[in-house]
Amino acid sequence: MNRDVSNNSGTNVLGMNFKRINVVFWIKLIVIIICLFATLLYLYFVYMNTPNVPRWDDFEAVLQFIQNVKHDKNITEVLFDFWSQHNEHRILIPRLIFFLYFEISGTVDFQKIAFVGNLGWVMSLILLSVYQVKVLKLNWFCCIVTTLIFLSYCHYEIMNWAMASVQQYFQILFVIILLLVVSQYPRSIVGAMLLGICSVSCGGGGLAVLPLVFLIFLLKKNINYALVWGAFSIFLLIIYFYGYAKPAHHPSVLGALENPINLVKFVFCFLGSSMPSVLSAMCLGIVLFIGIVININYIYKNVFLFLLTMFIFATALMVSLTRSGFGVDYAISSRYSIYSLLAINVFFVALLLNEKLRKCIWYLIAFEIVSSSFLYVYWYCHGSEALDTSAKVVSFQPYYPSYNHAVSILRKMKAEGIYNAFDIERIDNAYKIKNIIDNPNLACLNVLGKVEYCKNGVNGNHNILQVIVDENTRIITVDGWAVDEMNNDRLCGIYAILDEQRYHTLLLPRVDVANAFDNPNFAISGFGFVIDVSNLKYGDHLLEIRSISHDCKTVYRTAGFVIHK
Repeated sequence: MNRDVSNNSGTNVLGMNFKRINVVFWIKLIVIIICLFATLLYLYFVYMNTPNVPRWDDFEAVLQFIQNVKHDKNITEVLFDFWSQHNEHRILIPRLIFFLYFEISGTVDFQKIAFVGNLGWVMSLILLSVYQVKVLKLNWFCCIVTTLIFLSYCHYEIMNWAMASVQQYFQILFVIILLLVVSQYPRSIVGAMLLGICSVSCGGGGLAVLPLVFLIFLLKKNINYALVWGAFSIFLLIIYFYGYAKPAHHPSVLGALENPINLVKFVFCFLGSSMPSVLSAMCLGIVLFIGIVININYIYKNVFLFLLTMFIFATALMVSLTRSGFGVDYAISSRYSIYSLLAINVFFVALLLNEKLRKCIWYLIAFEIVSSSFLYVYWYCHGSEALDTSAKVVSFQPYYPSYNHAVSILRKMKAEGIYNAFDIERIDNAYKIKNIIDNPNLACLNVLGKVEYCKNGVNGNHNILQVIVDENTRIITVDGWAVDEMNNDRLCGIYAILDEQRYHTLLLPRVDVANAFDNPNFAISGFGFVIDVSNLKYGDHLLEIRSISHDCKTVYRTAGFVIHK
């Protein structure tokens, strides 16, 4: 006998539940597929646009570090090299990753190291998505929002940069894990301390999390843990700053405090740094700050979300105090946009937790999906182009302030079998070319911040310039762009000659030049020199800018001017 399972109205209850379960299952499956596709696309694009070439910090933080450890004679020297200061950071964890990869593979591969760094960012995305769905009980569509936000390419500057990707992404990962442990498992003090060490050992930004954990222990009235964490934090600060030397080129904190308006602007631009301009970044930063403050009651009810919010704000303040002296433009550096993405995610979650907005929850979800999609698509178009350009820049020249020093490091690495993937000889030989000719290349020079010289109709100035400097002038800056018009392509290299001394520089992205001449080959045509003139003798000195043809066979006298002291 068949059993009739129905309600009073005759509707089949099992059928309704089955349909509901079926719909939920398909929604979850679609969300997972979208998130998985976006993640795999991100990782694939990063891998394909990361050349196995060092850039900037990679020369010291990776190559020279591994060389030093190989030559260390005892454990004391090894520990010193792992903990030694790099710029203003202690990068124990990134160095450990670099060294382990070298020990396992027998060589340094910057492409794969950068990929490992990006895996740290993806793991942070997964942790936040799972937390929002499982703990906060938010709709599964929130996973799409979080994924699109995190995987937007606004942080293109560090995506394919080995040292920076490992340092920045793993610092965020360890901070998130630490805050999750403290909020969900408050008695795991030993685990929290280990994660605290990892966070601080990825970079100075990890220091911001120490007072936050102490604060949460106090708020929970767990005095014993607060005392233990306070003593632990003091110990970490002592060993972090013991023997610390402030980088000479970094601005003063006191100088930042003396200009509070600039400091506030920097904070807002930092929070909105996922936007492409200072104005748009400041507007977004203000919106995020006000939006989070308005919803702080709902954020405060969740310990992890509250701690993460305070970490973002604390980091914005720390960076502003130490970097605002560089100018507000510095706040929208691509590397800082990961904190802006975190702030956007917190703001969106706070809106969904706001009980007053429950009636229009689906409108909120639709708004967040559209907004995050716009952010993703915009940066997919612009960030991917910047990522591709940076990959090309570092592939054909040592991307380092001192060309000679970079080549010296690369030669040592090759001799010791640490790294041998960069063709040094091709570029090095280009600077030894004797075939020097005058050439009407397209070029434009800025001297001391003012457009002084442009060729081929741009301002129409073909004359040799005279730049007058006095005894108080220590350096002059010369920057601009130049291309190989003869070969209709970018240059192989560019350098300056002053009193028979050669100054090397990097070729930099200049998409505006490529757009102006409708030639994508000109996208890498920028350059910049900082030349010390403090020791020049009185009189006239000829400074020539020389460019190397695309085929590395000819040197062109692109421009020249007289320095008079």
